[in-house]
Amino acid sequence: RGSLVARRPTRGDPTPRSPLGPVSSKGPLAYMRIPKSASTVLWLNLIGCCRKSSDARCCRNGVRIHDHRDGCRDLQRCNGTALVGERPFIILREPTARFRSVASHMRRVVVDAADPLYQMSDAALATWLRFATVGCRDAHCRVAAVNERYAATHRVVLWPQAFWAGRDPLVVCFDPNNLVARVNAVLKEHCASCLIKSGAAENVPASEAPGADVDVTDLYADDYALWARHCAPLNDGVGHERWRMGRWA
Repeated sequence: RGSLVARRPTRGDPTPRSPLGPVSSKGPLAYMRIPKSASTVLWLNLIGCCRKSSDARCCRNGVRIHDHRDGCRDLQRCNGTALVGERPFIILREPTARFRSVASHMRRVVVDAADPLYQMSDAALATWLRFATVGCRDAHCRVAAVNERYAATHRVVLWPQAFWAGRDPLVVCFDPNNLVARVNAVLKEHCASCLIKSGAAENVPASEAPGADVDVTDLYADDYALWARHCAPLNDGVGHERWRMGRWA
């Protein structure tokens, strides 16, 4: 039967997951706000909705917000594996495209010439990250290494997405053309009174213009693995059409 929900693959099962990940009726979800993943669209919507007394229960028991705005001073609040009684809900962005956005963001916000990351090119930033995280083999080590060498609040944009994802995330795959619809499919299950209005799509950033991508596969290996598991089938036209028509097995 047609469904937007993909069954969980068993070991060796080639069946791709849907762009929503495996949607579960169990709650609440913990919306892990990952930087540079169009997270502001959902964050602003939930913040505004949760301020209404009529929707407060939905936000307490349906989708709880875990924000990075303060630089994750409480590191465990941004750590998907540290959640108890909540399941991580994330917007996952293709890692190469996200790194272009990360590097561009850093050039905008780092305006102090004394800052070690001042006006770095994409390649230079990747080199710095490679040096800072040398010896690391997982996202948690990379977060700790970045934090040890860079104290600014916006260091969170440099962290791997996998840190927020935890072990069993509900994943919405980033796509500037379909993001609002995909997020709303999750909200309908968990927080139906807080659906994003269609006009919010205007605030979803388009993918950056093609350029000379920097190879960051070694820096974000866990993110590439997440993307391959949840989202890569959508990169072909067939995969996306199958999701749109609700024909995932």
